[in-house]
Amino acid sequence: MANIAYLLYFIALANFLLSFGGGGIFGLTLGASAIGSIFMFFNNQNVKSDNKLSVDCMKYSISAVILANNHIDKNELKYATSLLNQFADENIHKSKLLTEEKFENELNNYGSKNEDTIKFLLDKIKVTSNNLNENVKVAILNYCTMMCIIDGKVDNSEKVILELIFNIFGLSVDIDVYISNTIKKINEGTKNE
Repeated sequence: MANIAYLLYFIALANFLLSFGGGGIFGLTLGASAIGSIFMFFNNQNVKSDNKLSVDCMKYSISAVILANNHIDKNELKYATSLLNQFADENIHKSKLLTEEKFENELNNYGSKNEDTIKFLLDKIKVTSNNLNENVKVAILNYCTMMCIIDGKVDNSEKVILELIFNIFGLSVDIDVYISNTIKKINEGTKNE
C-alpha cells in the first residue's frame, strides 16, 4: 500500500512539473495528487492500526507476566505504565494516558489471577501478534523480560509465561540463558554510565 502511495505521489509530482510545459501527464495536475493523498490516508490508517495491535499485544504480554506470580509489584506497575505510555498514540490527551492506578485496576478487572486469566491473556496475545513483524515481537519479549527482573527476582511462574509468549511468537530460546543475558546487558549498561 505504501509503495502505491509513493508511486502516486511521484506521478503527481511529475504531472505537476510537466503541467508547466503543456498539460502534464494526465492533463489534471490535481488528479494524481488527490489519488496519492487518498492512498496515503489509508496507509496512515494501516500504520495506526498496526501500532495499536503492537501496543495491545505488548499490554497483554506485560499483563500476563505481571499476573504470573499472583502479585502486582509497584515497580512493575511503574515500569509498565511508563513503557505503555511511551508507545501511546501521539494524539492522545495527557489525561487519557495510563496511570499506575488505572493499569492496576485493569489488571484486577481480569479477575482472580488463575489459569483462566492467564489463558485469556495468552489467547489475546495470539490474536494481536499474528501480523506483527519479528522485530516488534523481540522488542515485546525484551520488555517482558525486564518485567520479570524488575522486582529483583525472577519467579518460575514468570519464566513459564515468558516461555509461552516466546512460543506464541514462534521463537525458541532457553529462557534462563535469555534472562541471564538480559541481566548482563543491564549490568554492562550501568557500568558504562
